[in-house]
Amino acid sequence: MRLKIPECWSTFRTLGDDPRRREIGCGFIHKRHPYGVELQVLFRERYGALLVLQGTGSYRDETGIEVPLTRPGDMIQRLPSRRHWTPVNAGDDWYECFVTLGVDFYNAIVTLGCIDPDRPVIHSYVNQSIVDEFDSLRHHLRSAPDTELTAILLQIQNLLLRLQHDNKNCNQDRQLAEACRLLADLPSQRIHMEDVAKKLGMGYESFRKWFRTNMGMPPGEYRIRRRIDTAKTRLMQGAPVKEVADELGYADAFTFSRQFHRVTGMTPTAFRRMH
Repeated sequence: MRLKIPECWSTFRTLGDDPRRREIGCGFIHKRHPYGVELQVLFRERYGALLVLQGTGSYRDETGIEVPLTRPGDMIQRLPSRRHWTPVNAGDDWYECFVTLGVDFYNAIVTLGCIDPDRPVIHSYVNQSIVDEFDSLRHHLRSAPDTELTAILLQIQNLLLRLQHDNKNCNQDRQLAEACRLLADLPSQRIHMEDVAKKLGMGYESFRKWFRTNMGMPPGEYRIRRRIDTAKTRLMQGAPVKEVADELGYADAFTFSRQFHRVTGMTPTAFRRMH
């Protein structure tokens, strides 16, 4: 179903005396350029979260995290003091809705667990109800008396929490499958878990804990077991132990045999004889 996107405009208010640290904002933005748009952003004392409504682009930041494709339903976090780029693909009509919060409010919602700063791009969801909720929120923010700004702040907090956690199982299954694919690919090459985490749009510690929770083992151990699965196939095909060790990038046959025994409970030679 095609979304009905309202007129693009934004509004900002301040809850308290410091407009930089205690800002609240909400709005809709449209971007389009025949050659693409690459926007460099650095929020020093505020946080932003945008929800992609239409169009495609990508994300990268100064920490090395890259997400090669951002699309409708993705929530992109503009984290305080982290320089990042959000290119829009050439010719695309890009629409987004967003909220911004001063850094004081950002620190509070991180402490409450409403958002995960280690995942700057979260594969969430979008529907007409969410679009209408953002539209209603910005109208309320523009016209509300100061006494209602705290209630609006709580509304934004709940909205961010839902966008991050609703539809979690579907998105998590997709992301988990991609993580397993990356860990199983190129068994003969050495890979760094930090690089896998970046490809998934996560920080390393968040990735490690998330993967272990869902798979019952750390990502490094998962990769070892997939390498051993490849070794089993080659051994059953009659390949010599040293040849398999070389193919899989082990330093020597002894190192390979020791790891094979730890995982399977038998030596590669014994496994080869049995099969």
